[in-house]
Amino acid sequence: MSLAPHVLAERALLGCLLWDPRRVMDVWGWLDADDFAFGTHRGVYGTLVGALRQDPGAAAARTSEHVISPNATLPELVLALPDLLQAGTYTDVRHNLLHAVHLHTLMAAVPAGASQHVRYGQMVQEASIRRQVLAWGVRMDQAAISVPTAEGSPEAITEAAEALADWLAELNTRVEVAHGHVHGLARPVEQPSPALRASARLPNPAALPSSETVERAARRVIHAAIVFPNLRKELVERLCPEDFPTTQTTNAWRVVMKVHCERFSPVDYVTVMWEQQRGEPTCGPGLSAEQLAVMIDAPVGGTQQALCTVVQSAIVRLVGRANTSVAQTATNAAVGVPDLLHTTGQIYDAVDHHARRLTGTTNGHISGATPRIPQSRRRRVQG
Repeated sequence: MSLAPHVLAERALLGCLLWDPRRVMDVWGWLDADDFAFGTHRGVYGTLVGALRQDPGAAAARTSEHVISPNATLPELVLALPDLLQAGTYTDVRHNLLHAVHLHTLMAAVPAGASQHVRYGQMVQEASIRRQVLAWGVRMDQAAISVPTAEGSPEAITEAAEALADWLAELNTRVEVAHGHVHGLARPVEQPSPALRASARLPNPAALPSSETVERAARRVIHAAIVFPNLRKELVERLCPEDFPTTQTTNAWRVVMKVHCERFSPVDYVTVMWEQQRGEPTCGPGLSAEQLAVMIDAPVGGTQQALCTVVQSAIVRLVGRANTSVAQTATNAAVGVPDLLHTTGQIYDAVDHHARRLTGTTNGHISGATPRIPQSRRRRVQG
């Protein structure tokens, strides 16, 4: 069975380090044990880093049962790896099945010729970054679902976006160090990933409304915009056509925005119907005259809840489209890591921007629905 390239890179790197554990000091400033895809590999790397970081000659162990003499030779350190890994002396990863034959397999995985341990480490780092970028999509999905329908606050999205920005900046620095563009990070990577901190802050997901509920809510919002001029301005500032769930409601809202911006007065369902027919050849059908008439005749109520339902549904779709774009970039090996990090940051920053627009933190608010703005973002939002 053919092994994936990232597995070959992990094996080759660990083999290089086992042949000469001092090489770990060339990579430990920018390569973390969590960058390895397999638990055994994480354990071997973490043990080597832990054993060497205190004393480059060998290092003192942190347990009384498994002790490595400060005067131990590097081959003795390699032979002690199975016991150290089983005891969890230098890593949280414990493995009971690592024997000398497994270490020999790793050492045999090194291609003949000069050691390329730094290049292999860069490969391991790149594969890890691509996996982590894909994992961020799950966290953003959780944040989108967690937007409260009653308050319309984008706090979960904002916090996730801020944590993502911190994480991308940290990764970008590690990538630059790995490729020799900057100096720094002389010590092993020890700080927990901002991605993990972000996932711990996410609230419990709320239940998503059904497609029928979202469709009814969208029609109620369009109804309110047609009937109430005082609400129309604020709704038009917050909602875009792509925020609506179906082609019909999207086109109807596009007409409402057009009529509003051209200052037709009054905006009624006849005007909306007339303008819809103009755009139908290029945009498709909108709401029918019967649907618009029924909407106007229906009693008005629950506009705020309908708006929150439309907003939550729009944010979930927005994050879904963003995740698709990020996944396409992350799985494209032709896209370099710096470009991947830059593109990911831009995509999710746009998600944060539109989430704040949708929830009213950048434009006018529906009366009584002013959302909370996190302190860390308030100055930037108000500016």
